[in-house]
Amino acid sequence: MYRCSQSFNPILTYLQAVQTPRQRLANQKFAKKLEKQMGKPKPKKVGEGPEIPKWLIFLLCFLIMGGGLLELTRLFF
Repeated sequence: MYRCSQSFNPILTYLQAVQTPRQRLANQKFAKKLEKQMGKPKPKKVGEGPEIPKWLIFLLCFLIMGGGLLELTRLFF
């Protein structure tokens, strides 16, 4: 069975982009930044999660409790 590696495939070697010096420096800087963070836990934010506005919570409570009160009054009267 013949296996074709990337170095022997002329189409793939032609399509590979060449790194500019600016890109190489940016990649090295990014790699150093990632290396510093390795093994450290990610910092958690205090209020992380979906934010629900308070007015929406009050509106839902009003609708649910108001509907419940109306049902209770309908049952007893």
